Amino acid sequence: LKHGNNADKREQARTDFTVNYLAYSTDNGAYYYYLTEQNKTYQDTLLDVKRYANEEGIPYRHWLMDSWWYFKGEKNGVKNWTAMPSIFPDGIDYVYNHTLWPIVAHNRYWSANTDYAKQNGGEYDFCVERDGSQLAVPLEQRFWDFLLSDAKKWGLHTYEQDWLYNEFEGLQCILESATLGRQWLLQMANGAAKNSLTVQYCMSWPRHVLQSTEFSSVTQARASDDYHPGNDQWRIGVTSIFAHAVGLVPTKDNFWSMEGEVG
Repeated sequence: LKHGNNADKREQARTDFTVNYLAYSTDNGAYYYYLTEQNKTYQDTLLDVKRYANEEGIPYRHWLMDSWWYFKGEKNGVKNWTAMPSIFPDGIDYVYNHTLWPIVAHNRYWSANTDYAKQNGGEYDFCVERDGSQLAVPLEQRFWDFLLSDAKKWGLHTYEQDWLYNEFEGLQCILESATLGRQWLLQMANGAAKNSLTVQYCMSWPRHVLQSTEFSSVTQARASDDYHPGNDQWRIGVTSIFAHAVGLVPTKDNFWSMEGEVG
């Protein structure tokens, strides 16, 4: 594999802020994954993390916000990709304004009862499958333009599309169409590009990674499994070579910096 003529398109991958600087992560395996400081919200916890980093001279420049922050619906899919008030009482922008850390924000597959779909009273065309998978996929470019422009206001820098293969194989409308899978990823990438944002792929198949060669806004792809000591999350050689070959930056999941973490 070689990216050859695609080099100029991938320049953004080499210069993307979130692949060039140290991040604080709350992904699966991190200490604050679906966990906060005792008797505190995530908002309080993240501000305390920032305060601690300043005191200790830890040069975090951005942070990853995993799936604990948004509303979920049927099949544990995304109902509404906005912050729950119980998580951020003053909004995500409050955390961004007090940390100045750009955000890598996680998203997963869309639930069949997502608020955004016309079938559920929303404004946008979705393929909604209530039988079987109970998943949905957006069909309009204007949905991604809206979603990502709104998220940019609260500090989004990189949109992380996780559970890629689940969304792909879980929907008959994608499996039965020769073009819908590409359309879904193209609209996502275009929405990011229009808003000067970047995209990270996670739980991707080779077909997703290869499809990304069309999109300059897709800059990175997860090369490892989630961080849990004892599993194979350090085996990133082949996946990293593959990502690099098509001009993506391979990303490694979080890790604990000390054996006995206390928060």
